[in-house]
Amino acid sequence: MSRGTGQLRLEHLVVGEIPVLYVRTPDGPAKRPVVIHFHGLEATKETDLLYAWTLAKGGYGVALCENPYHGERAPIQRKGPLDVLRTCFESALVETLLLHDHFAARPDCTRDLLLSGRSLGGFRALLAAADLVKEGKKPKALVALGAGGDFRTLLVRSQSPFLKDPILRQVLGSQVGETLIRHFDPLSRVKDLAYLPIFLCAGADDKTVPVEATKALAEALGKAGGPHEMEIVPGLGHGLDARLESWALVFLRKYCAPGD
Repeated sequence: MSRGTGQLRLEHLVVGEIPVLYVRTPDGPAKRPVVIHFHGLEATKETDLLYAWTLAKGGYGVALCENPYHGERAPIQRKGPLDVLRTCFESALVETLLLHDHFAARPDCTRDLLLSGRSLGGFRALLAAADLVKEGKKPKALVALGAGGDFRTLLVRSQSPFLKDPILRQVLGSQVGETLIRHFDPLSRVKDLAYLPIFLCAGADDKTVPVEATKALAEALGKAGGPHEMEIVPGLGHGLDARLESWALVFLRKYCAPGD
């Protein structure tokens, strides 16, 4: 289904089993790059519509994708935090490939692969990017908002009730938890991410994903020689604002400008 809202055109799609809100402007390039964007924990694909609008006005198509166990994909029986995190992380690569293949086949989209994510979605995008090399596909750029690495610091300092779940903390403190952290922490995948231009942005007052997690990944990427940029927004918590959105647009244009 497609409908217009002023300067925006929204298409409600289902790609495989993934509900997608595809955002673009009615004008712009005949073929435009598509940014695949994953939303944050306990949010929905519509949560980041204003961010998508900023990118769409800049000439991009933006695919706002529903994470597993969220929004339209929420199960009748609520899943525990460990199930949610594990499923979101384990499905990141497969869902990214499925989404990219769908949009690359459209006559109004280029084949460029651009990734974006906020909070949980930022971690999903980073993990997908780390595995994409093995699939012979390299994103041109990635934007991670309110995300980073160093799960141990995140779990200790986060004020998120979701991440403070006692069962989750107990599991992550076990040997099984150590294995999961090593496997899913972007900090442990830096060598697989060093090829990729990455923009990291976080609020200085973020209590959900502490800014130390973002700084830790930026430092590790720097040591690995990865082409990354980082912005810390004074006074911003775990959210988005116009500064962050405009910086993300400028970053994407450096590596894959619409119309190129």
